[in-house]
Amino acid sequence: MNIKSNSDNGDVHEEVKISKNGEDIEIAFNPKYLIDALRVIGRDEITIEFTTSVSPSIIKPAKDSGFLYLILPVRRR
Repeated sequence: MNIKSNSDNGDVHEEVKISKNGEDIEIAFNPKYLIDALRVIGRDEITIEFTTSVSPSIIKPAKDSGFLYLILPVRRR
């Protein structure tokens, strides 16, 4: 997975190794909400479920804990 962030302070590009099912998707999130989800989950491994680039996504721990975080995508510039 490629993670990119662009702001007035600079640009960041990271590549993260993942396991995936289905087709490739390009989606954008507000980084604040994504970071909030990752902090709350607090695990090394997560699952992100996507359907389309404009539908809400679900972020949850890889091992089910009964917790899930719903995050809405944003329009890309």
